[in-house]
Amino acid sequence: MTNPYEYRNKAQFQVRLIDGHVAAGLYKENSHDLVDLPTCSVQMPATMTVMRQVVAWLEELQVPIYDEEHNSGIVKTIVVREAAATGEIQLVFITNTPKLPKKHQLLMKIAEKLPMVVSVMQNINAGKTSLIWGDQTTLLAGKPTITEELDGLVFDLSARAFFQLVDCKINPNAVRTKKISFL
Repeated sequence: MTNPYEYRNKAQFQVRLIDGHVAAGLYKENSHDLVDLPTCSVQMPATMTVMRQVVAWLEELQVPIYDEEHNSGIVKTIVVREAAATGEIQLVFITNTPKLPKKHQLLMKIAEKLPMVVSVMQNINAGKTSLIWGDQTTLLAGKPTITEELDGLVFDLSARAFFQLVDCKINPNAVRTKKISFL
């Protein structure tokens, strides 16, 4: 890999209140103690721009944030995925309930300030579980997928799709090899 920075095209950050402020990040090893990540050097810059802006809006609009200890609140996780070739971004709110307070205001802000976000989804995971994703995903705005292109191949990526670009960053011939295996 020529550049070990800014290669991850998907950020999946847990959301919690820390000292009265909305925080988004990852858990400390072997715990559920959240480490707020205002920056992340391995994430593609646009994913972090969207993540930080959405976190700020959740706080500004006082959207209820999930409290794992009491199984209350609503927003549990934010997922941001960027298609490197097209620049399209998908944003997913993973929530504890089908209700997403201030949804209209959030969608208006996203449309106005983050035009690269072409897909906004909500996934409902009402269970008190270590699993991130629930079974139900609905489209809130835009289109249900983002489009990625690699070596002439076009991929429409849903919110739950597994798609990793790291192989292509390490070995540019990986796409050609994988392309042959698809045929």
